[in-house]
Amino acid sequence: MHFYVSAMYINAIVNVAVEHGANREKLLIESDMTQKEIGSHFNQIDGYKAIELIHLAIHQTGIPHLGIFIGASYQPSTIGILGVLLMSCFSLKEAIRKGIRYQPLLQRIGKTSYSEEADKSVMEWRSNYPNQQCLQPIHELEIAGLAHFSRRISWHSGFPLHRVEFTHAEPANLIPYHEIFGCPVVFDSDRNALLFDKALCDYSLQQSNDSVVKVLHQPLERELNTLLLSNSDNTTEKLKEYLLSMIGVSTPSLNDAADYLGLSTRTLRRKLNTENTSYSQILEELRKERALYYLTQTNFSISDISQLLGYSGQSSFNYAFRNWYQQRPLEYRGKKSA
Repeated sequence: MHFYVSAMYINAIVNVAVEHGANREKLLIESDMTQKEIGSHFNQIDGYKAIELIHLAIHQTGIPHLGIFIGASYQPSTIGILGVLLMSCFSLKEAIRKGIRYQPLLQRIGKTSYSEEADKSVMEWRSNYPNQQCLQPIHELEIAGLAHFSRRISWHSGFPLHRVEFTHAEPANLIPYHEIFGCPVVFDSDRNALLFDKALCDYSLQQSNDSVVKVLHQPLERELNTLLLSNSDNTTEKLKEYLLSMIGVSTPSLNDAADYLGLSTRTLRRKLNTENTSYSQILEELRKERALYYLTQTNFSISDISQLLGYSGQSSFNYAFRNWYQQRPLEYRGKKSA
């Protein structure tokens, strides 16, 4: 399994580590990177190097919670034109959706999802990296980054968080966590997430500018398209990458997918047919796979899962799930948790 991060991601780690006493040159040499390699914002770098880098930085600085300091340093300029686009969105919810859309340009170690639980918004970060314990500082970086970037673009320094959750064990020193997040922090949770009042998502961003969003949307789409298409020569895999990137954002039509892949609808159908599959078959398989993941690995409600997977309502999802597994989603979740 391959993971990649952008040079911007690497630079954020290095810059904060250096501020806390690490040696830049030594960090890059020991993690097998060069200054030239991390000089181009969207240059893709092996994600394993990023994980090694942050652990080296923790060793050099002697700060076990360095990840939350890196995340707390995030601001629009940290992520280039993507930061400008996000701060130009109309609302925080729009910025969150677009941030999830373009997240692969920053890192592909994991993925952020957005859901709602009663009157709370939930932003959760998960990774398929095999060694989750090794990812503790990355978990902290991502959650702190989500929290503080939201504060920066909303110009709300007191952006009230309801709760932060981490999967790792409680550290000896809790003071930095309370200072950074300003809310209860739960450890040994089943997810890495931050929760805040849902009403804040409708908060209008002071610097919103629809013209800027439209202008920057095009180069970011080109970058994302290039990135996803470079992953494989197989049309099925390219389509899967695209559909996965849109989970929680929208469910593309066949025409949308063809446009994104630079193909006519007829050509896309033909290519998939030669690979013994179809658009609807790939979409259904992804939905089946993600449904099981959300039911067993998250606390999302059935309604939230239905929305994330692009169903028109909970009843439609229940019907599909019964056809796949001969039981309702709640029954399946209950048996797995028993």
